[in-house]
Amino acid sequence: MSQPRAKVESLDGSPNLGAPDVDHSFQLYDLRVEVICPPGKRILCGAKAGDYFTLEGEMLKLPPGQGISIYSLGALLPLLAAKQRVTSPYDWMTTDSDIACPDPNCPSITRITRTGLRTFMRGDTTVGPLPPASTPSQGEPSRIQPAPDKAAMAVESSTPSSVPASPLFTDGVAEEDSTADVATAVVEEQHDLGEAHRGRGFGYYLRADWG
Repeated sequence: MSQPRAKVESLDGSPNLGAPDVDHSFQLYDLRVEVICPPGKRILCGAKAGDYFTLEGEMLKLPPGQGISIYSLGALLPLLAAKQRVTSPYDWMTTDSDIACPDPNCPSITRITRTGLRTFMRGDTTVGPLPPASTPSQGEPSRIQPAPDKAAMAVESSTPSSVPASPLFTDGVAEEDSTADVATAVVEEQHDLGEAHRGRGFGYYLRADWG
C-alpha cells in the first residue's frame, strides 16, 4: 500500500503547491440524475419516469437508446459541477436535490444523487499553472494582514480627540439653539440650490422632493 505524500508547506505555513512531492489529487462526487414523473400527469419534456444519466468527473453517460431534452439539460448543467464538490452539510447545495422541469407546465422533477467519491489527479485534468506560493518576494508587501493590536486600539479610542466637541452634546439649551440653526441653514441651502438650477429644470424636481 502506497504511503500518502508529505504535505509540504511554505515559510508562512501555507501549502507550497509547486513542490514535487505535494499530493495534487482532488475528489469529486459521482452523480446519478434521474427523472421523477407524477403518476397520471402529462409530461411535456419527452422524459419518462426512471430516465437517468450518470456523471463521472466531466463525463456524462446516458444509457443506450435514451435521450434527454436540451432544455432540461440546460437547467441542470449549472448545478452539476457544484453538486460534484464537497460542500458543508448546512449548504443548500448539499441538501436540495430536486430540480423542476424548466417548462412551467411540465410537472416532472429531476433528482440529483451523490453516489460516491472519485479521486482525480490535477495533471490528468488540466495544464493550467498552479497558483504562486504565498510567500512574498523581497520588496513585495505580504498578502497576509496582521491581526489588529487590540490594546493599541483601546488606547487610541480612549485618547481625547483634538476636534472640539460639538455644542449639540454639551447642554440642553445649546443643543436646542444649534439644532434650530442647523435646520435653518439646511432650508436656506436647499432654497439657494433650487434657485441656481431653476433655469435647467432641476429646481422643479427639488421642489417636488420638498413637497
